[in-house]
Amino acid sequence: MNNIIWLASYPKSGNTWFRLFLSALKNNEASFDINGMKTDGIFSGKIHFEDALDIDSDDLYLQEIQHYQSLAWNYISTKAKNKLFVKIHDAFDLLKDYDDKYLIPEEATYKALYFVRNPIDVVPSLANHSGDTIEKTVQFLNKSNASLADRINKKKSSSPQFYQHLGTWNEHVKSWHTRPSFPVLFLRYEDMKLNSFETFKKAVEFLDLSYSDEQIQRALDLTSFEKLRKEEENKGFKEKSLHANFFFNKGEINYGQSLLTEVQIKSIKTANKEMMKHFGYWQ
Repeated sequence: MNNIIWLASYPKSGNTWFRLFLSALKNNEASFDINGMKTDGIFSGKIHFEDALDIDSDDLYLQEIQHYQSLAWNYISTKAKNKLFVKIHDAFDLLKDYDDKYLIPEEATYKALYFVRNPIDVVPSLANHSGDTIEKTVQFLNKSNASLADRINKKKSSSPQFYQHLGTWNEHVKSWHTRPSFPVLFLRYEDMKLNSFETFKKAVEFLDLSYSDEQIQRALDLTSFEKLRKEEENKGFKEKSLHANFFFNKGEINYGQSLLTEVQIKSIKTANKEMMKHFGYWQ
């Protein structure tokens, strides 16, 4: 128990980049295959849930699934011999019908990293990934009931993942900023880009991992945006959506400023003011 490390984020905020870095760090070799990621799945994945509990998730209602997700990851934690690095996009929500129990099982948790990115830059990246327009994506970031892998009714679903409530960008960030009882380190995407070594080393030390500066730098060199993009062009990337030409699309800072209208930027700032100010995205 108490050995899960959550790699949490609103979508398109640097989560995959860090997981690739972590995999290259663990690999500790001169080359790295971007499709050989060595982390431990995603919280919303059906396969982990069904393997742990030996049940068919299509037989359950959404409320039952959310309750059993906590049980499943508690069980997975008890069976793990080492720390688990698990991706998660869910907001840090209370379970329905439980006043003090959260969806994410705190008793199974060691620590968490949360990757945060300027929501104005999240928009074009998420639009590319989902195949939606900029305007529709802006509305998505500002919507309290925004979610991934919707499954409102009891029915079979072809998605390999469960429903994930996000909320607005502000609500998502704030939920992870204010609610967990375990330590959470926030990493700004912008710092990951501009001060890569210092930022990634800080994360490595926070997670109590023992790697030298040389190993950290080598992993960073292997997972630079330019190398990842070239690798994807040559080999493809298994996490690329069917809607996008590339998963590693632009990765630039302030790219959204040139694509969004003044009205769209204002609407994002209005809906997400608190956390934008807190993390230095208010201009």
